[in-house]
Amino acid sequence: MTGSWGWDLLIGIVVALLVAWLALIATLAIVVVTMVLRSVVRRAGLEAVRRHWPGTDDGLAALTRLTGLDKPRA
Repeated sequence: MTGSWGWDLLIGIVVALLVAWLALIATLAIVVVTMVLRSVVRRAGLEAVRRHWPGTDDGLAALTRLTGLDKPRA
């Protein structure tokens, strides 16, 4: 089995690259979702979000921190 370590190395590199790409795609998706969510929530306003919020108070607090609604606008 001469040369089998070469295939093992190649497969290892391909798997590492796939994992890296998946991590990058997941990170980009999180950034895009956060930006869209921030824009929608800021446009709707805190009272509209509070009226329609189906989750817990802690979840709403996290959302307001994430979107910057907890800070006064300049």
